[in-house]
Amino acid sequence: MEATIRAGKTELRIARRAQALLLMADGVSANDTAKLVGVHIRTVFEWRERFRDADDPSAKLADAPRSGRPRALSRNPKRRR
Repeated sequence: MEATIRAGKTELRIARRAQALLLMADGVSANDTAKLVGVHIRTVFEWRERFRDADDPSAKLADAPRSGRPRALSRNPKRRR
């Protein structure tokens, strides 16, 4: 988890989840975890449920697949002339 937080190219949302997971594992309250990580307390409760029964919590850091149509545009669209 700590390596995930320190990695330079880790997405902010994944780094926040990893930091929150470490804080919760150390027994920090949900309210304090929310303040330290910079999210709403409800988000901490959702993350707590997400990681509660996980055999490998690091596998739960990434976003779950979303429903709906995939993106039609790439992140680096070619410039049209």
